[in-house]
Amino acid sequence: MATVIGKTSRSSETMLITSLMAGYSMVYMDKSMISTAIIPIASQFHFSSGRTGLMMSLFFLGYSLMQIPSGWLADRFGSKRVLMASLFIIACFSYLFGIANGLLFFIVVRFCAGVGHG
Repeated sequence: MATVIGKTSRSSETMLITSLMAGYSMVYMDKSMISTAIIPIASQFHFSSGRTGLMMSLFFLGYSLMQIPSGWLADRFGSKRVLMASLFIIACFSYLFGIANGLLFFIVVRFCAGVGHG
């Protein structure tokens, strides 16, 4: 019986680690690919370099503002819950970034994605 419990636990750990690795691989891609995608987005929506810089900067503002609060939340509610909430937030706002159609929407979505990354 002990080996079955150990086997289930081991399988559960492997699944959790695999899920986190896949999720955070997507998070890294989101963070790094935006710098390449911003060029065609700026030309399609006729954004100046100042406006695209604002979109990029607000992502990192949201990211840095959530560093300390997310650590507190992890201590309070558990790291597993906070990580799963983070991945959910990032997924939602990455999807919304794909359907964004104006500067304000882009800025809000990138800021909220930064909050999720934080």
